[in-house]
Amino acid sequence: MTPRVEGIDDLVEIGRGGASVVYAGTQQPFGRPVAVKVFGVALGDDGRRRFEREAAVIGALGDCRGIVAVHASAVADDGRPCTVMPLMAASLASTVAAAGGRLDAVDVVPIGVAVAEALARAHDRGVTHRDVKPENILASDDGDWMISDFDIAGLADRSASTRTLGSFTPGHAPPERLDGTDRSPGVDESTAFDLARAGDIWSLGSTLYAALEGRPPFGSADDPGGVAGLVDRVRSGAPISFHSPAPDALRAAIERALHRDPSQRWPDARSFAEVLRSVPDAPAAPATPATPARRDGAAASGLGPGRGRGLGVGLGRGVVVVAVACVVVVVLAAAFWIALT
Repeated sequence: MTPRVEGIDDLVEIGRGGASVVYAGTQQPFGRPVAVKVFGVALGDDGRRRFEREAAVIGALGDCRGIVAVHASAVADDGRPCTVMPLMAASLASTVAAAGGRLDAVDVVPIGVAVAEALARAHDRGVTHRDVKPENILASDDGDWMISDFDIAGLADRSASTRTLGSFTPGHAPPERLDGTDRSPGVDESTAFDLARAGDIWSLGSTLYAALEGRPPFGSADDPGGVAGLVDRVRSGAPISFHSPAPDALRAAIERALHRDPSQRWPDARSFAEVLRSVPDAPAAPATPATPARRDGAAASGLGPGRGRGLGVGLGRGVVVVAVACVVVVVLAAAFWIALT
């Protein structure tokens, strides 16, 4: 049943996950389209006050470039907490699916740079994400990649005095979160924050790998063995393997982000962004030619924001080939004329 949220009209479900349901609606009195994320945990009065207070802190990140703003926090008529955000054009998950299950390296790199820089800005303000995954990386109508849901799911769970797997996604969670060592009694607040930052780097590395390869590096909780099997695969320390074309520099950057030891990953998200920015352009994998779409229609086209860069390179090379062919024809014609005379 669709909930009622004060100030939001015309709610229509557009997405559903393990811990929340997302609706599109119109926020009044502004008349602007918004996305409303409704969590599955109903709160009492104390939990509601804490959720709204802490959600307001996270909402303050909205002035950071690359982070989806939180317009407001609210509580639905059934007591479930929710957040109100801009309605975005597409997610990385939907873009990958529309592209046939994976993206080319030339498209993945700028997404990684944008998200890593956004994480760095949030970390500078003392806020970690704790659930970086393709579904939380969103594209605006202008094709800018941004990250949403900074620890909101975790806030909802903590407000209800619970900590469950619903507060993060096992397939993209770092090993220290899967085995609980990031929450062990000996971990003080400062160390916990450092581990959470390192965990965000792991999860971004896992997300970029999934965009390239079509699945998380160690599988998911839906694979045989469930969560326990996933934890065992992560703990094994087996090296990840790449099957899709990608520059060695990109592979190395992702591999370091996915180091089992948090201290051996990139020292911070900004360092990860810098090394991604230095990755040389990679040739796109052979693909069926597609008609370039207008930028604001990228989501509907199935190309997804960011793919215009690869298309531009391909078109440019095509112009060069045609020009060279024309020159060859002219030279041969001239030689033939000289021979006749």
